[in-house]
Parts: sequence; C-alpha cells; structure tokens
Amino acid sequence: MSINNRTNARGTIIAPSKDASFFLHAKTGVYAVSSAQDLSLTGVGIETRYRPALGEEVVLKYRHNEMQVSVTGTVRWCEQQSDRTYAIGIAFLPEDKTRNSLFFLALRKYLKEFSPVGSTVP
Repeated sequence: MSINNRTNARGTIIAPSKDASFFLHAKTGVYAVSSAQDLSLTGVGIETRYRPALGEEVVLKYRHNEMQVSVTGTVRWCEQQSDRTYAIGIAFLPEDKTRNSLFFLALRKYLKEFSPVGSTVP
C-alpha cells in the first residue's frame, strides 16, 4: 500500500503536552518518539532514532498522567530523515480493533485536522 493510498481518514498530530510520553518498543530496546503524523484507526507515522526492519512487529506506548495506552503494529515503511532520525509507517494489527481504537482516542485531542479518506497529504 502506498503512503497516500489509505482507506481510513487520518489526522496530523500536534505536539503532545510536556507531561506526556510516547515510546516505540522494539525487540532491541525502547526509543522515544519525537513526532507522530497521519494517525488513523489503522496506523500512524512516527519519527524516532530507531531504524526498524520492514515487517518488524513493534509496540507504541503513550502515557499521560495516570493513563497509559499501547498498540501493536507492523512496520510498513521506513525512510531516513537525517543521519540519526527515521520516519516510520506503522500499521496497527487489524485483529486488535479495541486497542487500536483506545490508542486513537487517547491521542485525538492532539489531532490538528483530518484529511478525507483517499485524499493525498503533502
């Protein structure tokens, strides 16, 4: 699936509050997520310092005060952004719709806007 050929609406995430934390848990360790974009019920794009393998299963964890949510996904694409930063596309596991929805709802207050289904986002 191409980056701009998605079936679910997606939104751009503005920076979460300073008392929130967002991490990628991979088989080699835990890495801070520096930004997230294109959030939908089925996936998200993130930036981090970790370079995953395509198809690698990862867990994203978000914590704000006493609330913590996590979602499991598969790395669909990875592009180097700088010498130490990677943009990563993660597709959430389709069989875990409840957890996917909870993750989406936890981050919805940071959504700046939604793009209609099937549209392209620059």
